[in-house]
Amino acid sequence: MGCIQQAKPGLCKPALISLCLFCLVSSAAGQDRTMMKNAFFAEYNLEGPVYSINYERIFLQSRSLNIDFRVGFSIMNNKIAFPVGLGIFTGHSNHHAEFSFTATPLVEHKTVVYGNGSDNDKFIYLFPAAGYRYQRPSGGIFLKAMASPAIILDPAEGDFWNMDPKVKFSFSLGAGWSFGR
Repeated sequence: MGCIQQAKPGLCKPALISLCLFCLVSSAAGQDRTMMKNAFFAEYNLEGPVYSINYERIFLQSRSLNIDFRVGFSIMNNKIAFPVGLGIFTGHSNHHAEFSFTATPLVEHKTVVYGNGSDNDKFIYLFPAAGYRYQRPSGGIFLKAMASPAIILDPAEGDFWNMDPKVKFSFSLGAGWSFGR
């Protein structure tokens, strides 16, 4: 009201611009910093399938944690694998601690030289992992590095539950793109 009734009209414009800038800055500061919920990424592994192509979706977000699931596939020579997993990572900044559990069934097709045709060998790789994740809340480049024991289960032919587990050290690197709320 004072701006409208004042004698110097030149002071009204800066006051109005200042008010607009204040509202713009305060609304930007209060914006929701939720993470982009989708990501496609390629992952390199020391154990199990050498690489996999994956889709990841965040299904639960809070101020301090994000929980996601992932599905993927890998086809290489005579092997096919399908990683499936759950992950938890911290916060809503660019840098995150990440913990995950991934199960990767793998089928290897073998041709039998002295016999009738072929044979399939099945494995299950379990990766309880911990590592680092770079993902901006606004989306874009997505990077991760994880270390874990690789628990390798090799079911005996004809008796799935008779497994002789082996444990090896594993490390994985992933790179991709995050997008979409």
